[in-house]
Amino acid sequence: MGVPALFRWLSKKYPKIVERVKEDTPKKIRGPDGEIVEEPIRYENPNPNGFEVDNLYLDMNGIVHPCTHPEGRPAPETEEEMMVEIFKYTERVVNMCRPRKVLMMAIDGVAPRAKMNQQRSRRFRAAQEAADKEEERREAIKLFEAMGHAVSEETANHKSWDTNAITPGTPFMDLLSISLKYWVSHKLTTDPGWKDLKIILSDSSVPGEGEHKIMDWIRRQRSYPTWDANTSHVIYGLDADLIMLSLATHEPHFRVLREDVFAQSSKGPHACKNCGKVGHIAANCKSDKKFKDPNVAEVAKTEDPKPFIFLDVACLREYLAVELVVPGMPFPFDLELAIDDWIFMIFFVGNDFLPHLPSLEIREGAIDVLLKIWRAELPRMGGYLTNHGKVNLDRAQVILEGLAKSEDEIFQKRKDDEERQEHSQKRRRIEEHKRQDEDKAREEDRNTLTLNGTEYVAVDNPAATARGGPLHPSLPSRPAFDLVPKEDAVKQPEDQDQKAKKAMAGSNSDIVKNRKAIRMANMSAAQALKAELEGGNDVNVDDKKAIAQEGKEEDEAVVTVERTEDEEKEQLTKEEARGTLEEQGEKEGVDEEVVPPAIQTDEDEGEAPVGDATVAENDESTTPEDDEDPTHVPRKRKRGDSDGDEDSNEEDDDDDDDDAPPNPEADQPIPKKKLKVNADGTVDYEDDVKLWEPGYRERYYEKKFGVKLSEREFIDKVTKSYMEGLCWVLEYYYQGVPAWDWFYPYHYAPFAQDFRDVGSMDIKFETSIPFKPFAQLLGVFPAASRIHLPEPLQTLMIDEDSPILDFYPPDFEIDMNGKKMAWQGVALLPFIDQNRLLTALKSKEELLSDDEKRRNSWGDNVMFIANENPLYDLFCDKLYGLRAKDPIPIDTKASYGITGSVLPDPNCVPASTFDTPIPSISECPDLNPNDSISVRYYFPRQAHPHRSILLRGYKPEPARLTESDKDWVRRGGQGGRRGHRHNGGGNGNVTGGPGMARGRYESGPPRTNGYQPPPPRSNYGGSSGYGYGAPAPLPSRPPVSSYGGGAGGYGYSNPYAAAPNPYAGGYGAPAPYAAGGYGQRPYVPPLPPPNPYSAPPPAYGRPPGGGYGYGAPPPRGGGYNPYPSRR
Repeated sequence: MGVPALFRWLSKKYPKIVERVKEDTPKKIRGPDGEIVEEPIRYENPNPNGFEVDNLYLDMNGIVHPCTHPEGRPAPETEEEMMVEIFKYTERVVNMCRPRKVLMMAIDGVAPRAKMNQQRSRRFRAAQEAADKEEERREAIKLFEAMGHAVSEETANHKSWDTNAITPGTPFMDLLSISLKYWVSHKLTTDPGWKDLKIILSDSSVPGEGEHKIMDWIRRQRSYPTWDANTSHVIYGLDADLIMLSLATHEPHFRVLREDVFAQSSKGPHACKNCGKVGHIAANCKSDKKFKDPNVAEVAKTEDPKPFIFLDVACLREYLAVELVVPGMPFPFDLELAIDDWIFMIFFVGNDFLPHLPSLEIREGAIDVLLKIWRAELPRMGGYLTNHGKVNLDRAQVILEGLAKSEDEIFQKRKDDEERQEHSQKRRRIEEHKRQDEDKAREEDRNTLTLNGTEYVAVDNPAATARGGPLHPSLPSRPAFDLVPKEDAVKQPEDQDQKAKKAMAGSNSDIVKNRKAIRMANMSAAQALKAELEGGNDVNVDDKKAIAQEGKEEDEAVVTVERTEDEEKEQLTKEEARGTLEEQGEKEGVDEEVVPPAIQTDEDEGEAPVGDATVAENDESTTPEDDEDPTHVPRKRKRGDSDGDEDSNEEDDDDDDDDAPPNPEADQPIPKKKLKVNADGTVDYEDDVKLWEPGYRERYYEKKFGVKLSEREFIDKVTKSYMEGLCWVLEYYYQGVPAWDWFYPYHYAPFAQDFRDVGSMDIKFETSIPFKPFAQLLGVFPAASRIHLPEPLQTLMIDEDSPILDFYPPDFEIDMNGKKMAWQGVALLPFIDQNRLLTALKSKEELLSDDEKRRNSWGDNVMFIANENPLYDLFCDKLYGLRAKDPIPIDTKASYGITGSVLPDPNCVPASTFDTPIPSISECPDLNPNDSISVRYYFPRQAHPHRSILLRGYKPEPARLTESDKDWVRRGGQGGRRGHRHNGGGNGNVTGGPGMARGRYESGPPRTNGYQPPPPRSNYGGSSGYGYGAPAPLPSRPPVSSYGGGAGGYGYSNPYAAAPNPYAGGYGAPAPYAAGGYGQRPYVPPLPPPNPYSAPPPAYGRPPGGGYGYGAPPPRGGGYNPYPSRR
């Protein structure tokens, strides 16, 4: 999610939430023939972190990106080799957690249009950066040739892999899906520790973002009484929104697993990317740029694997239970609803679907500012901001009014802080340059010798470097330098040039005799060429012609040469910005690793895109342009990586033309002014809004929207759209996609001062369906990535007579919008018109092959089980024996409470051979026999709308926070002593060995070797438990039937009865759960519109119908199956 540095901010504010992951490493042992072999990790052994995990969820995009284009080492050469890297990385993550019940792997499918627009921005900027990088590569080859070196044809024509291929609908994603199915079947067949697992694969053919598909599954499961309230969850991924999503499930036993991107390398402190010395960054390095041979293959660096960490959501809930308590409230305190308010306020700071308000920056303490307003106004509001995923608009107005009072002060303080920071950076830069000069002087002193009044200096000894070795085995090696008088050393380059000119004008024998002089002259010319390419020195016209003649370029290559990150940063100034940004991110708390262009840390939480060498800047005199002209760029919303966040681009419909601002200069194309990016990744430009000076609102709306501040009707449209976006995002997190086609139709956010009459806004979302995969590709890809589309569709992106050619501008503006780093700018891309896009696609559909039509269709989730799983025989008999046509429900007794329905997988034949999808990899042969089985799996219908409560039967974990920790939080992090989590896994082992009951550790007898899975049981209260050694006591709770009814009133009688709140203290019982709604109007969704593809819409997200009251359950809704007619 677009919350810059959120993880860093949370880990500093609440230090005990982070704990280091302990992982077993394969041991090296001697084999039967004396060879050294690697002993695999025994999955069935106890988890080394001291707690067991029931369910592990993998946001696979966070694995795919670092495996396909890693940092610090060469990328795999082929897509099949990429699959092997994905297998290895996934297995490492799975072995860390060792889930005992469910492993769910979710890949991003077609996203809601609001997210598609952000993806469009990212991919266009990635193409722009790739083009700049290719230009750099050609310049580097030209420079290398000017130095007298040859460049191989393979190097010149090398084609780097397009990371935009990681988008639903591409052939790469199709290969990824079948390869993961092969790997899962292989593990179920060969690894005995996997025999009890149920693996759910939701690939890119299933609509929805990966992490949201995971959370939708959890919400649906917990709406049934068979769900265990003490299920332990771990979700892997780099995106910051995983923290918010985990909190929003109100499943208390949750952890977020991620790489520790801030961990220091085992090789020591970070060194300069250019000179390799410690103590400064590449942007401040005064050494000459290194130049490397492009013909030399890159070698992976040997470094320890990056460590992993857990973010403990249960511990975060403890912190929030202290932070969110407001004394003297006139209504009962409810921690669950207070946490929902906290999540909602973070959406103001940043998300993937809206630009954050101009006054809110997380590094300026924006979350604390909002929390202070919330705490002050909560008693007056009379209730919470949110109610089970719905926003109370009247109370939201109160928060916005509180923020509006502080906006002027925030902008002025921001300017003061920036000036102080610039002054401090300038001072540090001067001191660093002074230190480097002193180091250089000391180095020169060591290479200088004075004899008889003559000063000698060391120069290279060509004989030593050419022949090398000693003169005789009994003698020492030749020195690598000679001592010559300093005056002669200075004159040597000039003499070399003169010798070279004479030799070139003479005979062939003269050229042979003076080869060294000619080469040195060529190198001097190359240095001049390099200076010109970098813009470092002025070169006169005659010199330019001479350099161009000496360094004649070969045919242009297609794409960039694959290089390691270090060498990329050693090449030219604009690549140096990458290393600077990464190092600054580690020091300043950037929430994501620096990643190559087009990375989604969907994946990342985070990723910090790399600055270009040149970016387009807004011309201050330009105004919004007309959508009709492909050379014009409409000035509606496209949000860039604000404050370290991912880009977020939005599209424009023809239906929104009425919202377009007046445009008196619509006939004039927007000039594309290029700016040079500084070595540290910053961009020099003039801020024409000046938020710190009076009149900033007038300037802001005139420059960003093209309207005057007095045009209140237009500004009201902007504020309503923004409030719709906040309501959309919150509902997306709690109930599912409210509307697949909704998006925020502007590039910029309004000020908090401009929101008025929020409580009277009529906010509704109409049911819609997601795009097909090829429609998304046409909507998010630039023309440079058209190779991933079927050939008939590629013409729509490049042909002059294409009806949608204006969707693919070859160039576009980047508005820095008050930011400093190039990647933080706002990409002003034209918005797509959904109707025009779908019409153009439909005209080409008949030209698609059968396989391409398959890739363009929605798919199903797939469940895999081993032949020893209790469900195996059931599936074989009822599905593959009778070939059922209607989905059959899963037996929750055999599945240990997991609900849903299944149908046969047409690609699965039990006990048959699974042909390898990557035949070029010898380690991945055909799987024969295949002891696993796969079925099409449909999520259960949601029995009730998701509620923000703890389920009955929940058992709190031991408290992590001490009283001193709580007091430190109450003081706002001031005074006292804050606590830290020690290395290790959570609570540690209980004396005498832990036993496990219902997925949680309880005290028990000493464990025995081997993991004992739970036996099938007829109810969830009478089992003897499972764990290590003798059974542990179960939670005291009446037994419940797997099918609902049960003793003691548990089960369907009241599955949503609130559990006792351990943090309620003296605040009384929880508040009643009244029906939700926006403001005073309950929202009743209309009937879904007809499907433009003549297929029934998928029942995704919240169940249709029923309104949003949280009393009686809604009508029966569907799961992820996009073909409900087949059920």
